[in-house]
Order: sequence, then C-alpha cells, then structure tokens
Amino acid sequence: MENYKLCPICHNKILYTLRHTLLQSIRENLKCRQCAGKERIGIKRPPRSEKWKRNISLSRKGRFLGENNPNYGNRGKLNPIYGSNNPAKRPEIRKKISDGVRKSFENPKRRLSNRLARLGQITPNFNPIACQKIDEYGRTFGYKFQHAMNGGEVKVVGYSLDGYDKEKNVVIEYNEKYHNTPIQRKKDELRKQRIIEHLNCKFIELREGSVI
Repeated sequence: MENYKLCPICHNKILYTLRHTLLQSIRENLKCRQCAGKERIGIKRPPRSEKWKRNISLSRKGRFLGENNPNYGNRGKLNPIYGSNNPAKRPEIRKKISDGVRKSFENPKRRLSNRLARLGQITPNFNPIACQKIDEYGRTFGYKFQHAMNGGEVKVVGYSLDGYDKEKNVVIEYNEKYHNTPIQRKKDELRKQRIIEHLNCKFIELREGSVI
C-alpha cells in the first residue's frame, strides 16, 4: 500500500517510505518541499554584527585559503594528512576528544538546555509496538494515554513522554532492552524524577517483553 498525502498548498502527492512518518506529517500539516522552499524565499538573514565579522577575520588570519593553500587540490592520498597521518586519528587525540565530549554532555544543565532547545522540532522516530503496548495497558487499567500515534507525544521539561493521561495525570514509559544497561538506567531515573517533580504525577514503567 502506497503511503502518501496531498500537500495542503499545491495538492501535489507527497510520498512517504514509513507510515509513522506519514502520520506525523498529517498531524503537523506539513507542506511539500517546493511549497516550504517558496515560503523561505525573500527571508533575509539578520545583518552580521561587527564583533562577528571581526572574530571571523581573526580566525582566518594567517591561513592560506583557496589556491594560496599549498595543499590546494591535493585530495585523497596526495594530502599529507591522509589516513593514519591525520592527527585526529591518533589514539591519544581521539581519546582526548571523546573524553571532552562525554564530559560536556554529562553536565545536567547542558543536557537540559539541549533538550529544551529541541522543543518544537519534528521527531518522527518512535516505536509503534510501544504505542500498542501502551494502548493495551490503558484498556486493561482504565487509562486514556496520548502518544505518538493518537495526538502526538506530550513534551515536558525537554522530554517527550511515551504516553500521558492528562485527566488522571499519569505518565507511562515503554523501555526497550537497551534501557537495561547501568548507564541508561541512571539516565532514565534522572528523567523520571524531573518529570515527576514537574507534573507531580504517577509514573508507570513498562519493560519490553513484560506481560501486561
């Protein structure tokens, strides 16, 4: 069966490979690429500040750009830092970069600010099986959960809730097998506490493979 919808502007057919992406597009009332592109035409970028221009100029000072660069045109094996000669590929450098990135993202304030910054972005990836399990749990115990396939995931303090019953103030999360690792459990517990503090809600956790 072909997954498609009509653009709300030009009414051209928009094809989708995945059905859940199609459902997300219908909920968001998204346009085709051509119509979305036309809306961006004429939108001018704000003028750059003098401070920004000065910083760019300083960052390029002393660098050889374009044809003035001694390595201009040297691609692949002709480049002196090709392959193992690239400093970034040395084990000690790779470890230093990895440790720096990991340390940065372990900062709770940084993680929270990143999540809040992503609010409003389209995130079509979700687990349809999780939605089925959440519906099954709701029918069994008398809840009406809103999730990705019936209204979209509710977002709270930077987190997307797998399921939420607003009337009874109950959150439900479906945890796949990768949630069983010690690191992920620690992240899940932090997420759980932040959501409970914000909503003062009941929090239900389902595990993949568990029997309802």
